[in-house]
Amino acid sequence: MTIDEVLNLTRARLPKKLHPVQETILRQVWEGKTYTSIASTSNYGEHYLRNIASGLWQSLSEILQTPINKSNFHSSLESRSFFSNPKIV
Repeated sequence: MTIDEVLNLTRARLPKKLHPVQETILRQVWEGKTYTSIASTSNYGEHYLRNIASGLWQSLSEILQTPINKSNFHSSLESRSFFSNPKIV
């Protein structure tokens, strides 16, 4: 699964539109970057990124019905086909 596939499927499942900062977080975390690293290459502060990411992980956890966080985001989506089940809301 690629990050573009993850983003497309996430956009389809989230009740609200995926905000650009959320997309930045997902793309960078997928690549293994830290919030500090993301902050240094974006126009966002580290604290702001952490706050936005917290809500994003919570939303993804609800959609996927399994705990999702920065540490397990990539491995969880790579190891299981969460998005392939249309009954997951």
